[in-house]
Amino acid sequence: MKFSSPLKPSPIDILAICFILLIFSYFRFGFADIDPDTYFHLALSRHTWESKYFLLRELPQFPHLDWNQSFGNVSYLFHIIGGLLFGLAGDAGASLTSWLLAGALLCFLYFFYRKSIGAIDSAALLIVSMLLSFQFMSRFCLHRPYLASILIFTVLLTRAAQSHLFIVFIVCFFYFQFYYLFIFPLLAIAAPFFLALLRRRSGSISGLEWRYLLISLLGLAAGAIVHPYFPEPILRVFDALNVVSNYAGVPGLVAGSAVLPLEPPVAPQLALP
Repeated sequence: MKFSSPLKPSPIDILAICFILLIFSYFRFGFADIDPDTYFHLALSRHTWESKYFLLRELPQFPHLDWNQSFGNVSYLFHIIGGLLFGLAGDAGASLTSWLLAGALLCFLYFFYRKSIGAIDSAALLIVSMLLSFQFMSRFCLHRPYLASILIFTVLLTRAAQSHLFIVFIVCFFYFQFYYLFIFPLLAIAAPFFLALLRRRSGSISGLEWRYLLISLLGLAAGAIVHPYFPEPILRVFDALNVVSNYAGVPGLVAGSAVLPLEPPVAPQLALP
């Protein structure tokens, strides 16, 4: 199996990445203070650092949710990384977890586009996307484990397109360790397969497409089985879908509104000092 060699960063690449990360950081630290859920994840990172073997088994602060008896930390790997950074620099270190994941995604996308359209156009594409994607940036700047899933999901799509089956298995495996919502990688796995099926109409699927489907499913299944809180991640998905389906129409309660775009002037105002 051949892997394409990574581009050697040039001075222009380094300057472009620094500028991209600077713009992202401006939005990132503007949104960070308006999100109460950030403190929950920071607290989980702190408790992970203080727990035995870095695995939380209960949270006595939440007896009304029965978490004082059993707690399923479905994004445990995100909180382990945050816990290690907490051990180095406290809450400030733990909060860097999301910044590092988002920065890794931006760097990955930059070099992915760089091979096709060059350094200047790649940087311009990412910067313009950040400035115009108001709703996405309002979520992308938060301290959440789904940032790891976005990074892994992006790697999954690009590596699958280049037939890197071993990397496809690895990213599917680690997706489950960071984030529980396995529906998205399932869609990414199934879509190319069924599109190929529809395109041929005869039902003839190439061996590579079969291997892509099977290896992806095997990676997700292996990730689920070795998850230290299994089957909690799978149960959490059905709980989330149940909440959205049952309460989406309740007056005064907003469920699943993350898909709705903000008005264009709103997001910059939230990020501006």
